[in-house]
Amino acid sequence: MKLCLPNTYDTLSEQFLWEWYSNIPIEIDVGFLNKRQISYLSKYYTEAGLLRKWKSSFFRHHYSRPFAAALSFLLSIPKKCPVILDLGCGTGTQSLAFALLGAKVIALDMDTQALEILHRRKHFYEEKTGRILEIQTWNSNVFTFDFSNIVPIDGLYSLFAFNMMQPSGKLLSFILPNMTTVGRIAILDGNCASFASRFFPWRRRNVLSPSELEEEIEKYCFATVEHYGGVVFPPALWFIFPYSVLTKLDNWFGNKSWVFPVSHQILAQRR
Repeated sequence: MKLCLPNTYDTLSEQFLWEWYSNIPIEIDVGFLNKRQISYLSKYYTEAGLLRKWKSSFFRHHYSRPFAAALSFLLSIPKKCPVILDLGCGTGTQSLAFALLGAKVIALDMDTQALEILHRRKHFYEEKTGRILEIQTWNSNVFTFDFSNIVPIDGLYSLFAFNMMQPSGKLLSFILPNMTTVGRIAILDGNCASFASRFFPWRRRNVLSPSELEEEIEKYCFATVEHYGGVVFPPALWFIFPYSVLTKLDNWFGNKSWVFPVSHQILAQRR
């Protein structure tokens, strides 16, 4: 298989991002990661669904579609080489995409092993592209992190990490005041207002609902540009039914009410 190597001239579509995520099994096979790191990366993407055939279509809709929207939104900030904070960056799949497409990335995470993998992957893609990727990694708790080290921030991105950093209101108070006048936000996370969360109480946490998140960011003069639901149907249905058909149904149900989608993505910008 051929690696997908993003550049600033690529079209940021769902199909393009699906090809980007499809680099993961290639990276695992190439051998630049050690056994422990391969196990870590494989476990994450197996649980997420990418490395399971019956769950890969579910992964595509749940990850590729919203990330395409987030990339397009954040990289259209009216500034050359915007500074993007990838909050809870993990092993860096999103950080790498931002950097390959011309952004300066601040990759923040508490997981030392995940950041080690990100470093290895960064060097791998630098070798493949002949470019230096501008990614600064920080191993830190966001609540004790000194944001004076990285300001000003043009964009905030978070993939299923925001809800894990509590309290959410306090988290926003640490980050949003440190963003520039062209600041933009793209957060994809679980939806605590969904039917699944209500039906399974042990999944619920003291996190902001989609509506509450909108209200919180408005306190810092950020206006919602787009806010929509993520995946509705379970993985098995994505394996059984045609992707194009289920995508249309999923998008329709996902935007009818916050009761249906298990996740949501908000795109917002400073007023």
